[in-house]
Amino acid sequence: MKFNFLLLNRQSSVPTKKNLVTPNWHLTWGKIDQIKADISWSDRFFLIHQVKPNFSSNERFVVVGDIFLTNLPQLQKLLDISASLTATQIVAELWQSYGKKLFCC
Repeated sequence: MKFNFLLLNRQSSVPTKKNLVTPNWHLTWGKIDQIKADISWSDRFFLIHQVKPNFSSNERFVVVGDIFLTNLPQLQKLLDISASLTATQIVAELWQSYGKKLFCC
């Protein structure tokens, strides 16, 4: 299977308007042995291609996506995160630090 993902970003000033972002990366899983070009990261059954993945600092977690953090400046200040990190790198670092707690109550 091959999937392209779309990110719908809600504009805070116009609640009903949405922007469509067309990604340039792909996730593939299952029978991946036929794909040879533009592989960024893979294991036996899953691969990411046509993109540069972002790893957490210990390289345990890999994050790929079109990520937009609406509260980026506040998040950087609250968590003392370097302003040089991209949103995707921040998600990888938070995932490394907080694990599943990052995604639930």
